[in-house]
Amino acid sequence: MNDRGPATSAEIRHGYFLIFGVEEKACKLACFTIDTAIHLLQAIGEEIKVNFLDRTKVVLQVESQCLLVPVQEVKEKVRQGVLSPDTKVFNNVITQKKALATNWLIPLHDSWLATS
Repeated sequence: MNDRGPATSAEIRHGYFLIFGVEEKACKLACFTIDTAIHLLQAIGEEIKVNFLDRTKVVLQVESQCLLVPVQEVKEKVRQGVLSPDTKVFNNVITQKKALATNWLIPLHDSWLATS
């Protein structure tokens, strides 16, 4: 019997994102596993002073800087010219490794923020 478990990986990117990778064919997530991941996110977040589960803010990339901005302020900042519709936002609903490489950083005008 092979007790190695599924192939997994994790990394923190840009100081705001904890990315988990799990080989889909080898692992079907169960509620217990998701609960464990949430507790792990909270513990790591406490250690590095980042709330990974805060949905009231988004991370934008302006030039080479990542900025944490309250969602409710994004449209106003675009109106003021502080941000543009082409400002990059991280698309946090991707689920595939390929999308992480090709569709993770997208313009505001192509994101869910354009319709909110």
